[in-house]
Amino acid sequence: MFRDDNFIVKLTYLVDILEKLSVLNKSMQGPQIHLLIQKDKVKAFIKKVELWKSNLLKNKIDMFPRLNLCARDNIEANKNLFVEHLNGLLLQFSNYFGDLDFTKFAWIQNPFIDEEDDEFGLTSIEKEKLLELSCDTTLKHKFQTVSLVQFWLNLHTEYNTLSNKALKVLLPFATSYLCETGFSALAAMKSKYRARLVVEKELRVAISSQTPRFDKLCANRQAHPSH
Repeated sequence: MFRDDNFIVKLTYLVDILEKLSVLNKSMQGPQIHLLIQKDKVKAFIKKVELWKSNLLKNKIDMFPRLNLCARDNIEANKNLFVEHLNGLLLQFSNYFGDLDFTKFAWIQNPFIDEEDDEFGLTSIEKEKLLELSCDTTLKHKFQTVSLVQFWLNLHTEYNTLSNKALKVLLPFATSYLCETGFSALAAMKSKYRARLVVEKELRVAISSQTPRFDKLCANRQAHPSH
């Protein structure tokens, strides 16, 4: 098969497109990744696929580096096949992700926007609070220096209702990243050299984002020098 030029062209296309899907997947994982970030990345990827399809129809393949290197002057034979595959990819994304219109959450992503929108789903009192928040220059500066989740957590006392609404959107886990992190940590601990059944405490330490204070931990233990 590797002596078949046509097979090599198809293979290089698959390598390129799967690499792009892998990059998308990795960009949507992480402890600070929330639903609104992932929505933006998916929408951007869908637009990229539409651009790639348009370029293919014009015999432009520079967006696929390996395919471009392998079949720069011989793309016509498989162009329709690749366009069909991209159409299928667009259909799958459309079926899987459904409606990506998150306009009603625009105030969460940026509470300092000047426009008023009835689609936000806020009550009159909540809109008043949002207007009050958007005019606070101190909070506007803080918004630019901390993460979106941390920003709304910091407002929990002063703007309790708005903060709760925002956190209900931001906190749900949109991927299995945390589960996979815990599984990887458990797999590293459970080996033939270390086979304890109860590992809750060790697992909690392994997946925690806090750095242990080793000096304090050691200071609380009494040394037992050999006699």
